[in-house]
Amino acid sequence: CSCMPGFTGKNCEEVIDYCRLLSINCLNEGLCLNVIGGFTIFFSTPGEFCEVQIDNCGTNLCENGGTCIDYEAHFKCVCPIGFEGERCELDIDACLFYNVSCAPGALCFYDEENQRSHCVCALGWTGQTCLENINDCEVNQCQHGATCEDGINKYSCNCVPGYEGPFCEVEINECLSSPCKNGATCMDLIGHFSCHCAAGFKGETCSGRMNECLDRPCWNGGTCEEDINGFKCKCPFG
Repeated sequence: CSCMPGFTGKNCEEVIDYCRLLSINCLNEGLCLNVIGGFTIFFSTPGEFCEVQIDNCGTNLCENGGTCIDYEAHFKCVCPIGFEGERCELDIDACLFYNVSCAPGALCFYDEENQRSHCVCALGWTGQTCLENINDCEVNQCQHGATCEDGINKYSCNCVPGYEGPFCEVEINECLSSPCKNGATCMDLIGHFSCHCAAGFKGETCSGRMNECLDRPCWNGGTCEEDINGFKCKCPFG
């Protein structure tokens, strides 16, 4: 019998094993399979005999500065501190990684140069973990004996009597409310006022009338009568 390609034997009943006949040695776990009239290779890497190693890092790049290590059928990313995941795509909380607990409102940053985490405090706070309130009264503009009261990133001035304003810089004019009565003259003082009463009036605000007739100022039997100017004498005949 004259056999077709790929067959042999007296009656062409045997399939030729080209993989064994040609001593095909597939590399990198490639598989040689017989086909009618030849052979074919199932492979995961390129090359006629699977001899070419695929660069798995060429198309599977690591993120965030990760280092790619190439293996025969896969790759692995070695992540820098602060990142994790198959491609180093996940950001690790550096504070939790180094067991640093920043106060609420503070931010945690990783210092790659010194390889440590540190807290960046919100305004008004200080300290390694931002738990210390800055004393804003150490540098303040309170005036005229005012007392400084510290707050969070601010302070307030508690004024002494007679002053007002954010820094107690304004002297209060107590005469603006016209406390003096009956034509009295008001004199503004620090924290209070003084009234200079007109004739016939007395008291802190000159609201009381003076009875000048009590001193019996009239002579020769004259009768004393009070008036707006103080008193007048009503004289007897003669």
